[in-house]
Amino acid sequence: MGNFTAKLAPALLLAAATLGGCAVTMPEKEIATLSEVEPGSVLVVGAVEVVPPLRPGEKQLDIPNDIFGMEEMISNRAWLTIGSSPATPIDKGEVTINPELGQTYFFAVPKDAPYMVGGYVMIDYQHIQNTMVRDRRISIPGTLRLDIRPDDEAIYVGTIRVKRDDFNEVIDAALVDDYQHAAAEFKKRFGTEARLRKAMFQTTASR
Repeated sequence: MGNFTAKLAPALLLAAATLGGCAVTMPEKEIATLSEVEPGSVLVVGAVEVVPPLRPGEKQLDIPNDIFGMEEMISNRAWLTIGSSPATPIDKGEVTINPELGQTYFFAVPKDAPYMVGGYVMIDYQHIQNTMVRDRRISIPGTLRLDIRPDDEAIYVGTIRVKRDDFNEVIDAALVDDYQHAAAEFKKRFGTEARLRKAMFQTTASR
């Protein structure tokens, strides 16, 4: 386990219909088979945890006209932005992923977009008649670099563990090595022929 120091990234915008016309890249679909990983991409395996975990009923999400299914996408999930540069704006990354909290995730990202520039966990949101009524989020630190090699098929990046206080401010962030558990999940999903290389997130200078 290791602590990492990084600038807390501002929150992502949600979607055009949700936040009054401000568009953002919709999250990638989680990978079920390795054939879904396109050439030039790598399968990234890891997890995101919030400590203490979200309590039942703690999230208050009110998204009217939810034609994109955003409530399901942000319920008990993190949103992380992947970009080609550590200076990539949090709402303009090449890829957005939304892993379920506390679960091993499997997402494909472009090899030429090797930075996780930040993200958030939404806990309280209400939008009524083009007016933001409530918007509270737990920020996820960035910027972290993906250690991608040209021949990588799949890499394990670690668990981002974010500790919050009673006001949902981040008081500590750590990168946890849970490779054995993730490798077992990887083997269960993709079989024994695929190779998962341990390549923990690397810290970069604050933006």
